[in-house]
Formats: sequence, structure tokens, C-alpha cells
Amino acid sequence: MMSGFTPGWIEVTPVLSTWASAAAMWFAMMMVMMLPSVTPWLRGMVVVTGHQSQRPVFHAAAFGTGYGVVWLSFSAAAALLQLLLKGVIPDIGGTLSSPYAGGMLLLTGLYQLSHVRENCLTHCRSPMSYLLSYWRPGIWMSLRTGLLHGAFCVGCCWALMLVGLAAGVMNVAWMAFVTLVVAVEKLTPRGDTFARLMAWIYSVGGLALVVF
Repeated sequence: MMSGFTPGWIEVTPVLSTWASAAAMWFAMMMVMMLPSVTPWLRGMVVVTGHQSQRPVFHAAAFGTGYGVVWLSFSAAAALLQLLLKGVIPDIGGTLSSPYAGGMLLLTGLYQLSHVRENCLTHCRSPMSYLLSYWRPGIWMSLRTGLLHGAFCVGCCWALMLVGLAAGVMNVAWMAFVTLVVAVEKLTPRGDTFARLMAWIYSVGGLALVVF
């Protein structure tokens, strides 16, 4: 009599497994792309905490943990969105020539011209001034600083990352492009000007893909 009964958790398990795998893939991709831009912050933590602690590397590790937790949360949300979109738009992903990519590029461009994004980028470009002004002694403060910086970093980059939903999440060319763009925006003297230029390029390019 029970042969036709399938426990609910057995039906849910493959979905959770797929989501977890996608989240892990997103997280690995985020860490690779963010490594160049977060490195100055880790070095800054070692320098700032080295004056008040005999274990500055522990503080840098706590900072990195907080930073990673934020991006892990983003990765979990992005993986869920990816699965939902796959259910609605089966052919999404794998090409930047699609109207879906155009819409996401347009959204990215408009967001990156906003004051919110500008403020996040300003924060990300000033590691030492921020750490010297706001960091306080204690491992928990280093963890908290990592969480806060992670939030600013997600605020700076989330829109550009989500274009990967249309371009192909593990598209190596797109990953390399985003890594380079983020590094130039955050690490070079004229990175803020470069960011505004790229925002207009995303907007115009996205609009062209949507219309044509």
C-alpha cells in the first residue's frame, strides 16, 4: 500500500543539492574575481592591527571571514535566482548577445551611475583611511569590519556580477573581464572616472541588445 508514497524530503533533496552546488560555484567565482581588490584591505588590516596586537594575521583572517560570509550570502541568493530564472527562461545563460543580457547590462549601467554605487565605490577605494578611522581593537571588531566591507563590496559589484546569469555563470571570458574592471575601478588613481565611463558603456550596449 505504501509503494506509491514518496517522502517529501526525498523530492526536495535534489533541488537543495542543485542549489548548494550552484551556490558553491557562485562563491568560488566571487572569491576569484574579488581577490585582487580585497588584497589591499587584508594588507591594511595587518598594518593597522599590527600596532595594537601581536597577532595581526588573526585580525586579517577574521576580517576575511566576515568578508567571505557576506559574499557567501550573495552567492546563495544568486544561485537561487539562477534556478528560478532557469525555470522561467530555459534558454537564459551562455551568451552576451541575448536580450536578457542586454536588460541586465542596462540595469547594471543605470545602477552604476547612481549615488548608492558611487558611495560604495568610494569606500572600496579607501582601505587605509577607512580602517584608521573606524577599526577598534578586538577580533570581533575585525570580523565586524569584514562584514561591513563585504556589504559595501556587494553594493559596489552585485549588478555587474548578475550579468553572469545571462552571459553564463562560469563564462571564463566574462569572469576575466569583470575581474579586470573591478580591479581598475578600485585600485587605480582614476578608477572612479573609469567606472562612470564603463557605466555608460553598459547602458548603451545593453539598450542596443534590447532594441536590436
